[in-house]
Amino acid sequence: MKLPSLTALTMFEATARLGSFARAAEELSVSESAVCRQVIALEDRVGQSLFLRHRKRLTLTSEGARYAAEVRDSLGRLATATEGVIGRSRGREIVEVAAVPAFATQWLIPRTRDFLQENRQIQFHLYSRVDPVDLASSQFDLMIYSGQEPWAGYSHCRIVGEGESVAVYSPDLARRIGHRAWDCLFDIGLLHLESRPDAWSRFLEDCQQNRPEARLGHRFELFSMVIQAAVAGLGIALVPRLMVEESLASGALRELHWCRPAASAEPGRQPCAYFASWKDTANDATHRLAAWLASVGSEVIAMHEEPRQLAA
Repeated sequence: MKLPSLTALTMFEATARLGSFARAAEELSVSESAVCRQVIALEDRVGQSLFLRHRKRLTLTSEGARYAAEVRDSLGRLATATEGVIGRSRGREIVEVAAVPAFATQWLIPRTRDFLQENRQIQFHLYSRVDPVDLASSQFDLMIYSGQEPWAGYSHCRIVGEGESVAVYSPDLARRIGHRAWDCLFDIGLLHLESRPDAWSRFLEDCQQNRPEARLGHRFELFSMVIQAAVAGLGIALVPRLMVEESLASGALRELHWCRPAASAEPGRQPCAYFASWKDTANDATHRLAAWLASVGSEVIAMHEEPRQLAA
C-alpha cells in the first residue's frame, strides 16, 4: 500500500494539534491554502473526513483523533531516529529514558550532571511517564519506575529503595502546627496520593493514632503534585524523604518531626523501590546509564537471559 506523503502527515498533525489551518500554516511557515490542500488530499486518501468543519473552527472526528495520535507518535519516532543518525555521525549516542515524574525531577535530574560530564558523547533524552511502557515497541531504551518487584522479561537494576516517608508542610503553616497536636493535622488538612489512599491511615496507625479522618483531604495523581501542593500550603503531605531532600534543604518545606512512627513499629508491608529496565537491543549509551544508576544506588544489575558486558 502506498503511504501518504510525509508532508501531508506533518500538516495534518499540526492542524489536529492546533485546531486551525491558519495556525498550522504559521507554525510550518507555509500558506494556509497549502495546508488545507494537503489535509483534503489526505482525507481523500483514507476515504473519510478527519475533521468536522464549523465555519472557521475545526474539530477532529473520533477516527481523526485516533489517527492524529498515531501519526504524532510515528513522526516523533522518525524525528528521534533521524536525530540518532545525525548524532552518531558526529560521535554522539542518544539514550531515550522514560521515568516516573517525581523521581525524575527530585532524584534523577539533580544527579545526572555527574554522569553526563563523564560521558560527554552521550545525549540524554528524558520523558515523564506514569503508566508502564512496552519497551519492545516503544521509542524508549530504558524505563525507570516504582514497584515492589522489577518487570519480568527485561534486564534490570534496582536503583534505590523508596525509604521512609515523612510528613512535610510549608513554612507558611508553621504557626498553625502545635507540638504533638495531632488534631492540627486534620484542621490543616492532609494531602493524598490518588494511588495510595490509605497511606496516611497506615502511617498514623504506626504512630499509635488510629484516626478515621485520616483518609480525608485533597487527592493528587502524582507525587510531584502532592509535593507542589505542600509547598503551596494546601496541607500536610506524606512523601518519601528522597523526594523532598532538596525542598527540605532549601527551606521550601519543613518536616513535622514529631509526626513519626514509633521506633518499634512493624508495618509488615513490602517496601517499594525504584527500578530501571532496558531493552535487550539497548545501545552502549544505555548500558553506561544502567551501570551508573546501579552504582549510584549501590545495587547489583540483574541481566535478562544472556548476560552482556556493560561498558565501564
